[in-house]
Amino acid sequence: MLMRFAGLLCCGACCVQAEESGVSLVPNASSVAAVEDVGPVVRPGAADGAAEKAKEARVISSSRQFVVIAQDALVAGALAMKAEEIRSTLQKMLGINKDWKHTITIRLQGNSSDPAAPNPIRTRINIIAGEPNYQIRVYIGGGVDVDKLCSSIITMLLYERTLRNVSIDAFPGKVELPEWLVVGVEQAVQWNAGKVDRSVYQALFARSEMLSLEAILAEKNPSRLDAVSRMVYDSSCGVLMLCLLNQKGGKEALVHLLDQSVLGEGSPEDMIKRNFHALSLTENSLHKWWALQLAMMATPTAAECLTPLETEKRFAEALMLVRTDPETRLPVPVSFDNIQEVVKIEDYRDQLRRNVDQMVHLSVRCFPAYRNVIIRYCQLMAQVQQGLPVEQALQELGPMIEYREAFVSAATRARDYLDWLEITYLGGKSGTFSSYMSTLDLLRRGKEEAPTAMTRYLDDIEALHLLPADAPTPASIRSLLSRDEQR
Repeated sequence: MLMRFAGLLCCGACCVQAEESGVSLVPNASSVAAVEDVGPVVRPGAADGAAEKAKEARVISSSRQFVVIAQDALVAGALAMKAEEIRSTLQKMLGINKDWKHTITIRLQGNSSDPAAPNPIRTRINIIAGEPNYQIRVYIGGGVDVDKLCSSIITMLLYERTLRNVSIDAFPGKVELPEWLVVGVEQAVQWNAGKVDRSVYQALFARSEMLSLEAILAEKNPSRLDAVSRMVYDSSCGVLMLCLLNQKGGKEALVHLLDQSVLGEGSPEDMIKRNFHALSLTENSLHKWWALQLAMMATPTAAECLTPLETEKRFAEALMLVRTDPETRLPVPVSFDNIQEVVKIEDYRDQLRRNVDQMVHLSVRCFPAYRNVIIRYCQLMAQVQQGLPVEQALQELGPMIEYREAFVSAATRARDYLDWLEITYLGGKSGTFSSYMSTLDLLRRGKEEAPTAMTRYLDDIEALHLLPADAPTPASIRSLLSRDEQR
C-alpha cells in the first residue's frame, strides 16, 4: 500500500475527514461502546446526500479505537466486535500494550444489491490538523470479502502502531510497510486465531514449494501473481513471520522491525539481521529454522478431524493385511473385507492385532460418523481372532461395506457441490477460479503477433472457405476482387 501525505492538506479533504474522526467517546463501554445516529451534515454541495447520511448509524468499539459507520446498526456493531477481536489477537501476538492514539474509521457505503466495485475495500491515511487520520471504506455492492476486510484492519492497526510516535515533520515522502511484512503479520494473526487452513502448509511441506527469503523479498508486486502463486507467497510469508516470532525475544524484535521498516531504515535483510541476533541469515541456518517451523505447522493436532474421504482412505489402509505369494514370494495386500482370503493367511490372528491398534488410533481423528463403524469393525476383528465362522463374518461385513460405499458417494457429491458453488458464486469474489481460467485462456491464445499483409490474406481465404455454399461473398473479399478487376 502506497501512501503519500503531500498534497492532502486541502480544505475540502480536511472538512470531509474531520466529520469521520471527530467522534465523542462514550464512557462505560461494553463490547460495543456506543451506537448513535449520525445526523445530517450541512455544507455547500452536500444537500443531496443529507437524507442518506441521516439514516447511518455510528458504532464505537469497546476499546473506542474503531468507529464503524453503516446504515445498519447491527452490521456496524458486528464489524466493530470483529475489529476488536483482530486487535486483541494482534496485541497478544506482538506482546504490546492495549493503548492507542488515533481512531480508525470504517465506513460501509452502498447497498448489497449494488454492482460490485472494482476496488471494494480502500484504505487511506490523511493528515488532518497535524494528526494522521486512518480510514477504511467498504463498498458493499455484491457482498463483502471478509478476509480482505480483516487484512485491511490489520494493516491499519500496524500503521497506527508504527506511526503514533512519529512526528509529522519527520514523515518521509513515502510511508510504506513492506508487503512481505504486512502479509506475514496477517497470516500469523490468522494462524494464532485458528483460522488458517492447515492443508495449505501440508501441501507446501510435502512438495517443498516454500519460497526462500530471497524470493519473498524479490517479489515487488504480489498483487499481480496468479491465485496459486499468491497463495504460496502468502503462506511463505506467514511461515517466515512465525519463525521470527518464535525466536528468543522475537516479539520485541518484530516490534522494532516494524518501527524501522515504516521509515525505510535499511534493506530488509539488514533490518532482520539487526533485530534478530540469534537467527543467522546464512542459507543453511535460515532454511533449517523454516523447515522446522513449516513441519510444525503442517503436523495435524490430535483434535483435528479428518474429512470423510480422508477417513475412508485411512480406514481402507487400516483394514489391510499381508500374505506372501507362494510363487513370487512377494507380499500381497489383502483387505479384511475379503474375509475368505484373510483366514487363509497363516498369521492372520497376529496381524489383526495390528489392524485393531490402527483402528483405535484412527478413531481419535476420524470423521465422527465413522466412529461407530470403526468400533464395530474392531469387535468383528476380535471375534474373527476367536474363531468366528466366515459365513457369520460375511453377514456382519455386508451392511457395513454398503454403509461405507453410500457414505463415500454422499461425501463425493457434497464435495462436488461445494466446488460448483465456489466456482459459480464465489469465483468472482475470491479471484482464484477466474485467475486460473484467465491463465488457461492466455496459454491457449499464445503470443499475438502484429497483423501483416500475408496474415490478413490468409484470414480472408480461411473466412471464404468456411462460408456456406449459399452465403453472400463478404465485403472484404468483394473489395479485393474489385481491385483486381480495376487492374
